[in-house]
Amino acid sequence: MWCQAPRPGYHCAWGEPLKIHSPAIWVACLGLSFGAHAAGATQVYFAVGQSTGNDLRTGTPTCTVNGTTLTFSEAQNHPGLGVGCKVTYAGASVCYLSHKTSSTVWSCVNGQGAAPPQATGATVNSIRRAFASLQEALTGSTGPGFLNTSDLVTGNFVLNIPCYNDSGPDTTPASIGDGFTTGTLNYIRVYTPTDTATECNQSQRHDGKWNDARYRFAVPNYADWSLLIVAANVRVDGLQISNPSLNNNYSRAVVANYAERGEVQFSNNIIRGGGRRTRP
Repeated sequence: MWCQAPRPGYHCAWGEPLKIHSPAIWVACLGLSFGAHAAGATQVYFAVGQSTGNDLRTGTPTCTVNGTTLTFSEAQNHPGLGVGCKVTYAGASVCYLSHKTSSTVWSCVNGQGAAPPQATGATVNSIRRAFASLQEALTGSTGPGFLNTSDLVTGNFVLNIPCYNDSGPDTTPASIGDGFTTGTLNYIRVYTPTDTATECNQSQRHDGKWNDARYRFAVPNYADWSLLIVAANVRVDGLQISNPSLNNNYSRAVVANYAERGEVQFSNNIIRGGGRRTRP
């Protein structure tokens, strides 16, 4: 495992280069603190999981939406339920879970972080993931029904992408920040939720070593990189990232390659690679 600075000025928040070449396994930047959310910025949440067709409902609940508070008529105990999940109710109304209070009470917002359509005793039609892969979330979250913009600064958004383990690894290479306008207070956060009191019914994060039962980002035999960070003001927390690239001499699991000044925060991640590199 070694690090290589792509060009001068391309650094993590703590001053070390982030371009990572990984023929081994490494727990990345465990001591880096993410700090609090940006004060005043609007938080939006879109969940990633491999099984977008699976319904995460428990029973046949109804719901009441009052402001941004969603109350289910019965406890929702599916282990995969958490922030960012898409709740469809009253036929075609949609909200995204943003905070857990209890098994029956959650906070929820629409695709732009505002109060969703209000309802009383409405049928809950489904609870699903918003996107099937991290890359799909990064491209789809800017569209209609979601942020409807890629400019997080003008919209004053923080884009949160919580990642869940459903049926296997996320195998699509992802480019974080491509086409986005970000700022110090308006960043992209990709992470695995852990807090069962406020975020999810079951932690989606590894326990310090590689765990196939937790969310993992594993691109099979990809020629160059698994995760490419092309904008500043990005936070990646608690992922398992691998790029075996067994048929290539140059294996890179994570590459940071952005032009504007800013920071990349990278914490609590495990990086694993299996490539071979021949040096002169």
